[in-house]
Amino acid sequence: MKTKIIITLSILFCCYNGANAQFQGKVYEEDTSVSVFSGGVEKTLAWCGGLNNPQYSIADLNNDGLNDLVIFQADQSSVKTFINYGTSGAPKYLYRPRYAENFPYCSFYLIMRDYNGDGAMDLFESGRTGYTIHRGYYNAANELCFTFYKSLFYSNDKLTTGLVNAEANPGDIPAIVDVDGDGDLDFLGYYGDGFYMNWYQNLQVEDGLPKDSVRIRLADKCWGKMKQAYIRSHDLGVYCDNSSLLKTTGPISGSTLKTTDGGNTPCLLDIDGDNDYDVLDGHRAFNYLVYLRNGKSLGGGRDSMVYQDTAWTTLGDTVKIAQWAAAFHLDVDDDGKRDLLVAPNSPNTSENYKCSQFYKNIGTDKIPSFKFQSDTFLVSDAIDLGTNAYPFFYDYDRDGKPDLFVGNRGYYEASTGQFLTGIMYMRNTSTTGNPSFEVVTKDFLGLAALRLKGLSIGIGDIDNDGKDDLLMGHLNGKVSFIKNIAATAAAMPNWSNSPTLLKDATGIDVQTNGFAVPLVFDIDADGVKDLLIGDQMGSLFYYKNTSTTVGIHQLVYTNDKLGFVKSDPEKIASGHSTPFIGRMDNTSKEYLVMGSRSGRIFRYTGFEGGNVFSAYTRLDSAYSFIFSKNAEYTSYMSAPAIADIDGDGKYEMVVGNVYGGLLMYKQNKTISISEASIENETIKIFPNPANTKIIIDLKQTNTEKNTSITIYNSLGQVVKIAPIVHNQRFVTIDIQDLAAAIYYCKVQIGSHFYSSIFVKQNQ
Repeated sequence: MKTKIIITLSILFCCYNGANAQFQGKVYEEDTSVSVFSGGVEKTLAWCGGLNNPQYSIADLNNDGLNDLVIFQADQSSVKTFINYGTSGAPKYLYRPRYAENFPYCSFYLIMRDYNGDGAMDLFESGRTGYTIHRGYYNAANELCFTFYKSLFYSNDKLTTGLVNAEANPGDIPAIVDVDGDGDLDFLGYYGDGFYMNWYQNLQVEDGLPKDSVRIRLADKCWGKMKQAYIRSHDLGVYCDNSSLLKTTGPISGSTLKTTDGGNTPCLLDIDGDNDYDVLDGHRAFNYLVYLRNGKSLGGGRDSMVYQDTAWTTLGDTVKIAQWAAAFHLDVDDDGKRDLLVAPNSPNTSENYKCSQFYKNIGTDKIPSFKFQSDTFLVSDAIDLGTNAYPFFYDYDRDGKPDLFVGNRGYYEASTGQFLTGIMYMRNTSTTGNPSFEVVTKDFLGLAALRLKGLSIGIGDIDNDGKDDLLMGHLNGKVSFIKNIAATAAAMPNWSNSPTLLKDATGIDVQTNGFAVPLVFDIDADGVKDLLIGDQMGSLFYYKNTSTTVGIHQLVYTNDKLGFVKSDPEKIASGHSTPFIGRMDNTSKEYLVMGSRSGRIFRYTGFEGGNVFSAYTRLDSAYSFIFSKNAEYTSYMSAPAIADIDGDGKYEMVVGNVYGGLLMYKQNKTISISEASIENETIKIFPNPANTKIIIDLKQTNTEKNTSITIYNSLGQVVKIAPIVHNQRFVTIDIQDLAAAIYYCKVQIGSHFYSSIFVKQNQ
């Protein structure tokens, strides 16, 4: 019987990890063609990656005369592009990610306006200063692209010196409209402590500048004569001292950069049709939109809010969101009348499915009347499980095709402020070359009723009975287990029992640092499947399964840094590793693949042959350029799963993310043999386990002169060195002097290195 062993990997092995590995380049391309149906209806946006805190803009991305849709999510600086394949008045938006590649990096907000009237939408975002402009233009392929124009500064306040940046508080979404009706766009946003709104007047028309110009002055320190504190009601009729403001831009010398805190999302629009701008104001401290009516048209002078509704209702529907409502005024249904979209501006702590409210304008564009249509606009057409998606491929119905299971952190439940966690089961309905899925249920096994705190998936035979069990990782770092009680391994799994916490051989709960992601895999190649667990620190926990009894698991905690792998290695205290081991291209080689908090995909080799001692070789830190563009953002939470879903010999990779959505990637590059070179080929050692001696099969007769066998213990120390006899294939080594333990064996034959492990038993 095997000895139970706890291995402490405190010393990094100095062993060959291969010089043959070659960079493969872009093997996978994002693919939106895989059909997904639910209840007989196609999810047309299935693979768009989900939405949590969308900001909406309209722009003609492909210069075909139809307005397309751009969605920005500020927490990840994520841009999603949707092309309109409908007709005027009947849009049909489909996710087309390649147009997003033309966008610059944006921070805090993204607003699209054609400020210079050239027919190409320009882009406004926060940048470092508060307002940064990127000019839009069409390239040779008729795709909307951008070039940096300028950030906005003013110099007309006598209380300041030099150039001062126009402020838009971090996290806010300012307003960019022609507030004074002179034909150029102005800029309005809360500043400083967030109590008052600045109006930065554009002087392009006043100063007779070219249309392609923007020059601003600070025109009003409390536009609208209102004050917004941290309650829903605003103070109206507020006076502020603008006597220090010059009518001109003033002298230009030096610059001052002001940074402040955010909390407001004002949307300016003329709701009552009286030719002045009213406000729908959102704030981080409450979940309603506050309607403020402008009385400028009555008084004929300065913009002044004269009435407010702190729980604005339109045609019987009170507009509110779970936290920090933001409104967007745009013609999303392409009927010539601007509609209203409302979404939360607070990521990850608010509504994550009913997060896209659509109010159709059934009035006119001048005098709108907004009628509620849906609170899952676009979201219901996507695969969206709220927050965090953990995909896993497994042939559940035993038809030879990998089905798709997706765990998650859960849907936000407004009544409790909690998250409802479950498993989505998608049956693989593909035929060769025609991949497709059908959503069978969003709550597989009815697990949502248990109110589990987060749920990732690992399926495999953990109890040594030949039948695959269901393992589920949780936010608290623990793992639940549902035993497969089907009659045979070939039968469809029967996971009808209630989940129980998985315990180790000592009866203690299996435990990681948090955000546990289990993987069942025979990592030490001893014929019994072990438990690997990714966690929030980015490493891999290794529980060796020492069971020799059918139906019983015996998990021995071994270490929490298996192979010294690390997602986001530059981030010591985080990483959120989500492991996968298996084939991922047309070759026969298996890789260890891990998602990460940053969104990058890490790829490793060196675990082959049962190596659980030495460091694995990292081949990629941003595999196939997936998410590499925004890798510095630290909460995308990628989770990869890989399979050939349609049997065409090319693999698909599904990647879950923090938005509870999925992105689909297709292998578009055929990998050559040289690119799939195995760095550490395995060798066969028998008997294994062994008592007195081991025999190493070199696979062929040795003809090299530079040969040796080195055996290491669990501390990385060399315990035995033996030469290899010339013209010999089988090598016998006496191990009677070794203590009962697991050992790592490295064989050098000329310039080639091979490795495997063996277990020394007590005699």
